[in-house]
Amino acid sequence: MIVPHVIVRATMRTGAAISVDNSGYNSGTILAQTETPPINLARQFTQGASYDAVGGTDVYGFTLPMAVPANTTIEAVPSFNIRVDTMLWYDNCPAGGYVTPNFLLLHTDKDHRPRLQLGVVNNLLQVCHDMD
Repeated sequence: MIVPHVIVRATMRTGAAISVDNSGYNSGTILAQTETPPINLARQFTQGASYDAVGGTDVYGFTLPMAVPANTTIEAVPSFNIRVDTMLWYDNCPAGGYVTPNFLLLHTDKDHRPRLQLGVVNNLLQVCHDMD
């Protein structure tokens, strides 16, 4: 199956609030956010994502580089969360141009695990103390 105009968006926020309707995940301060350009999923002919067939299911992998905006201070927080949204770009959609069909679901197995790789580009650490 070919799926046109797929967009994957990732948002990293402070906090770990949970709620019945998942709105708690949107309550923290945004640390970083990114999304892919529209990608056409076409099995082994896909460009912009990796492809694998797993038990008769088409599985795609996306890499979303995230950068913390310049001059952003990240306070020491006990937790954070990452929300990943998968959607199709659709010009005629009244909800802002996106629609999310139920066949775009997260897949995980022993060979395909969601993962977060963190790295420090500038390792400058600034420590501030109140002097009374």
